[in-house]
Amino acid sequence: MSVRFILGRSGAGKTSWCVERIVEALLDEKDERPLVLLVPEQATYQAERAILGDARVGGYDKLSVLSFERLGYFLLGKSTARRNLSRIGRQMIVQRLLQVHADKLKIFGGAAGRVGTGRAIAETITELHQY
Repeated sequence: MSVRFILGRSGAGKTSWCVERIVEALLDEKDERPLVLLVPEQATYQAERAILGDARVGGYDKLSVLSFERLGYFLLGKSTARRNLSRIGRQMIVQRLLQVHADKLKIFGGAAGRVGTGRAIAETITELHQY
């Protein structure tokens, strides 16, 4: 499983690029791997409309368009009642993951041992969740 982050300023064509790649993947009948498009809460409907707006796509069953909140629900299940982690708790978890998996991380592996890396990544994840 791979994760790809598509970053850029407004109007750079991120959404169009994602929709085109997803349509190509949906049309590839040999590839049955499930697809996940992770978008902000307010953009889920727009993303689904854009994908279904392509005349080549009549529908899909291997794609899930999820918001961050819906992804959490999808991963944890509706019956899981978990307390929110504190800011320090999130930082500790991220730092531990960096330490354990530093040799596997291509981008953050070199910075895994540096002071503040876990904090910065935890804050970024929190900010992504908010927006």
